[in-house]
Amino acid sequence: MQSVIAYTVCTASHLGQAKTMADSLAKHNPSYEIIIGLLDKLDKRIDAEAFKPYRLLPVEELAIPEFADMCVKYSLMELSCALKSFYASYLLEKESPDMLVYVDTDIMVFDSFQYAEEKIQDYSIILSPHITSPYPADNKRPQENTITNVGNYNGGFFVLRNDGNARAFLRWWENHMKDKCFDRPADGLFVDQVWFNYVPIFFPGVFIIDHDGYNIAYWNIHERDIEKVNGRFVVNKKFPLVFLHFSGYSFKHPDQIARHQDRFEMAELPCYRELFQQIQNGLIENKHESFLTIQSSYARPTGFKAFLKKVGL
Repeated sequence: MQSVIAYTVCTASHLGQAKTMADSLAKHNPSYEIIIGLLDKLDKRIDAEAFKPYRLLPVEELAIPEFADMCVKYSLMELSCALKSFYASYLLEKESPDMLVYVDTDIMVFDSFQYAEEKIQDYSIILSPHITSPYPADNKRPQENTITNVGNYNGGFFVLRNDGNARAFLRWWENHMKDKCFDRPADGLFVDQVWFNYVPIFFPGVFIIDHDGYNIAYWNIHERDIEKVNGRFVVNKKFPLVFLHFSGYSFKHPDQIARHQDRFEMAELPCYRELFQQIQNGLIENKHESFLTIQSSYARPTGFKAFLKKVGL
């Protein structure tokens, strides 16, 4: 059986969300080792023992030469996204898993990743498209130009096989993440994600996942009908629901699917309502709101503090 590491990256403020994701992932994929890449320092604010069996891996252990400069130029969101590539390289080299899976913290898993495990035997890289069919002509959000601005593939989930091709991809990706991971869609930049557009062109062995149960989110609800059959959630009458990506969901507005869309109401989608209730329950259990109050040690300095850091004082 192949060895698998699943990892995510977050600040301490999102550790409650990360644990919610990890609990659901471990439930359905018990053989996976789960690592939480921590964009923060392990100190008295964080009880690492409370996250076992998951391992917290502070960013300082990666010893990234450009990290200090990245902290100055990037917001915490941009920095978290940039670090995905560095953590992937570190884990492939130091831990040597056969398969490496990245999962965003704002994901809840409902089934095994067996399909991805099977496909990675024949491919080096698995990517997940945002959409596979056009949006309705209804002038509601999101629209296809939104996807054009942020990238065809979602950076919240990808799978790598531990081979030379995947490592070559990571070297290329890391190079862009050092200074081109800005949230500036108008300039053709959307953090780590927009660079995935080039991956199927630049690298061989890329599989675009075609399982409708993977990476369901506000951007593809128009093409993913969920129903409950014999106690299990089924997508488009064929696929088991593997994971729901609750990007744009607000803990304070549990009846709203996502702040980035206005095409669907939660009340219209009973299965989605039930799934989001499970997400809400998990976030409450893992004290998500309490963690949100923790300030990151690597927050970008502003004003005079930024000047002092830039000149080395």
